[in-house]
Amino acid sequence: MKLPAFLLLFPVFTCLAVEPIPQVRAPEASLGVVAVNPARFETVTSARPLPSSLPAVEMLKKHLQTLPPDDGGKKVKLYLAQAGDALFADTPLAGVKLERPQEYLLRFEDSGEEVKIYAAGADNRGLFYAAATLKQLLSKEGLELRNLRDYPEWTLRYTGGYNPISTAQMEQLAQFKINGFGIQHRYDWRKFGPDERPLYAPKQTYREWFEEIRAFRERHGDLVDFMMMQNVYCGKRLDAANPEDMKLLIRQCLFAAPYVEEIMIQFDDFTPFNNDRFVFVSEGEKAKFKNPGEMHGWITRQVYEAVKKEFPKVAVSVCPAPYSLHNHNAQSPPNREYLASLGRELPEDVPVVWTGPAVESAKVTREEYRQYQELVGGHRLYLWDNTSNMKSTPMEIWETTFFPEMSRLDGRIYVNGHGFSFFWSRLFAVNANDYLWNPQNYNAERSYAAGFRQITGREIPDFVTQTRRDIVAVKNTWDRAARGKIAERILNRKEEFRSGNLEFQRIERTAKPVFDECSVEFKKGTVPRLAAIPKLDASGSDPAWEKAEVYRLGTTNYPTTVRLGYTQESLFIQFRGQYGKAAAASKTLERDDKLDASGDVFTICLQPPLRNQRAGWIAIDRDGNLFDYKEWQPSENFNPAIRKTIQVFPEYWILEVEIPFKELAGHIMHDPPKSGSKWNLNFVRNNRLDGEIATWSPAPEKEVINKKYFGTVTFQ
Repeated sequence: MKLPAFLLLFPVFTCLAVEPIPQVRAPEASLGVVAVNPARFETVTSARPLPSSLPAVEMLKKHLQTLPPDDGGKKVKLYLAQAGDALFADTPLAGVKLERPQEYLLRFEDSGEEVKIYAAGADNRGLFYAAATLKQLLSKEGLELRNLRDYPEWTLRYTGGYNPISTAQMEQLAQFKINGFGIQHRYDWRKFGPDERPLYAPKQTYREWFEEIRAFRERHGDLVDFMMMQNVYCGKRLDAANPEDMKLLIRQCLFAAPYVEEIMIQFDDFTPFNNDRFVFVSEGEKAKFKNPGEMHGWITRQVYEAVKKEFPKVAVSVCPAPYSLHNHNAQSPPNREYLASLGRELPEDVPVVWTGPAVESAKVTREEYRQYQELVGGHRLYLWDNTSNMKSTPMEIWETTFFPEMSRLDGRIYVNGHGFSFFWSRLFAVNANDYLWNPQNYNAERSYAAGFRQITGREIPDFVTQTRRDIVAVKNTWDRAARGKIAERILNRKEEFRSGNLEFQRIERTAKPVFDECSVEFKKGTVPRLAAIPKLDASGSDPAWEKAEVYRLGTTNYPTTVRLGYTQESLFIQFRGQYGKAAAASKTLERDDKLDASGDVFTICLQPPLRNQRAGWIAIDRDGNLFDYKEWQPSENFNPAIRKTIQVFPEYWILEVEIPFKELAGHIMHDPPKSGSKWNLNFVRNNRLDGEIATWSPAPEKEVINKKYFGTVTFQ
């Protein structure tokens, strides 16, 4: 079929090679750049075109209309079809076979008067990708003649966001050669349904958004796969023992199934957790299942069987509660039991989602892969990459690496992010896809710059590059004065971003709190190394405490002092607080029951040096009840095995605590302190019985445990 000619407008240039993104796997040397005549550009497609053929031609036509004119250029004839099509008979592509998924081929012939382009794809995606690469070779400098053969390393490359996307955005994904989009419903799971409006895209109902997906797939074919991702513990948690909850979940999945290629059931981050193990929602669940892993496998199986019965081509995957090897301590006895039970209960072809050795993994090795796969009974794994949450956020850049054969083992990957919600998230998706397409030739800085150029049509400015590096520096710098200066430098570039029409809001939201925190006046102290380990008897009389530093909390009617010291293994804290009113009666609570109603609470606020600046809090009341938590999910997964002793005397009480450093490791600390190490911390007493709040480092009454107001101590 012959399509109408459309304009192609170019000035004459002769050099400047283009580097397409994602990087081409097997490019030949550039044959130069030629100017072409807009009135003599012709496209020929197959008599039996693939679905993506017409969208590919329209994409090129739209692009060409943005380029400047040149009436003296050459005639161009583009042949665009699937490899093996009759269109390529008696051409250099006659007999050429493309057998890899999404593979494509470009061949150029310059006869002097005319340039012929032969663009073949192995399949519907490959054909469109040939045109997408050709689009990048067509620039204001002219048409670069570069023969190439290309295909991706990872077959299915999902990016995603927290709301459905428009048809125009689907088309952008296809042009970026990103062939999957995951829709995360990450709030009240019960509010997912055909007539519900997505929280972050309320202009249409889910059904209306999904109809756009159907229309796109009908017109473009399989250029983009879609996945619905449902976390059943967001909002009021699903109760697997409640038939109505299970019926609702299955109805939701059957609603989504006609529109998507995959449904992911998620049990992560909001899973009930107690005493270092995941627990049930209800007594009914406890009576029905051996452990939560078995239950999560059973829930997934019910969804799988219902979906497969009506929509056999729709895939089902599962994200478990302990989804990382080390951060979730997946090899602990309770988590081993959880994952083994999950694996036994799951259908054989349901892959298990994990994030690698950590929640945010900079590298995944073959051995780590083997260990986690063994834990889930040999099920195929499915990596959920959290690079977008790492050190360069919100100007994310891909710097993660995988072992070479991982793409062949998994085939698919989900790159977490905010999709089209922010410019920098979109740039990251393009950048990440570059690695997944061709990891062997990936270069982070070059890829980021190429992605910026593809989206904006201009070169990346120096102030953008420097800001991204400064964001990393802020997160890697512990000294408050130095961090404050870097944050101020970032904020001072606001007008440059605005003048360049580049999104700055999320950057500002990252840098401003750092600047404010580093501008606050805070106290400084020291932590002496103790010559002897104090005896924890809460008598206050052990001589070992005499070497500890004394910290006085605020000015109140009921004075409070804290002694602080350390050994190679542990941090030692002695609290002594006077009081006026005694508690009416002693009250014993479960660990991690909140102490909001306790009459007198002492809170230890700790922030050792950690790349993500994570803090932890350990609160103990006069009755010895303990509540501890940390930043980040799951916050309750922080139960350090501390030693404590309390004595309550008629006018004061004493608490003595030992916190082993190993109990903080992996949660809020990397390495134990040594001489010269600095930590941020605060001590807070909330004496509700006497109506007094006291802190060591001053803080507003409603923000007494906010890490912004922590003081800094230096270990001696």
